[in-house]
Amino acid sequence: LKTIKNPSDVVLERLVFKHVREDVYLMADAYDGSKIKNTVYDFLNASSGKFAANIYLNDTLQLKFGGFADLCAYVGHNGLMDFQANIDLENYNKKEKDVIIIGCYSKAYFEPYIKECGANPLIWSTGLMSAEAYTLEWALDGWVLKESDNDVRTRAAKAYNNYQKCGLKASLNLLR
Repeated sequence: LKTIKNPSDVVLERLVFKHVREDVYLMADAYDGSKIKNTVYDFLNASSGKFAANIYLNDTLQLKFGGFADLCAYVGHNGLMDFQANIDLENYNKKEKDVIIIGCYSKAYFEPYIKECGANPLIWSTGLMSAEAYTLEWALDGWVLKESDNDVRTRAAKAYNNYQKCGLKASLNLLR
């Protein structure tokens, strides 16, 4: 629906999509890789309900993302493997949101922060992995259809196995 170039000094491009059948919108930010700390902090703040991103599609339709979203996702290098986040988190809007974290060992590194946020860890990893968008895409398909958390995780694992050829059991063990 919309492409925004350089919406901030750390985001190179922002895209807005609408699901073809459901009334669900997605905002995807492409962060500058050298700004990984900002990326992690923005994700954690959005997961806690603090970070807000508002986009006007036209004069009458304003979309609220970030802390207002029902789901926040992070796909990429696990920056917390390189630094410890010094961030004050809590569930600011008292709303539990789902989070998906597709990056190496994301459960081990993100778990204490996600607990502070009061978010529901829908999918995160227990080991090294290839952090690619197809895993998120398949998971989102199930989430949009309001499938159970387990079914959404299974979709993600099937996607990972489909592309990585590591076996469904291994994918299910990797993505919890």
